Amino acid sequence: MTGVWMELCPACDARRAAARAFIRWHRDPDCDPVALPRLFEAWET
Repeated sequence: MTGVWMELCPACDARRAAARAFIRWHRDPDCDPVALPRLFEAWET
């Protein structure tokens, strides 16, 4: 973990799989904080 925050732009980053998944997760009103680590695990595999 670098401690650096990034701001994602839906228009710019939507083509990047990891960014797209995070943007979808963040916009979901029912987003589950427990699911966030699983998103990162999926990107690494």
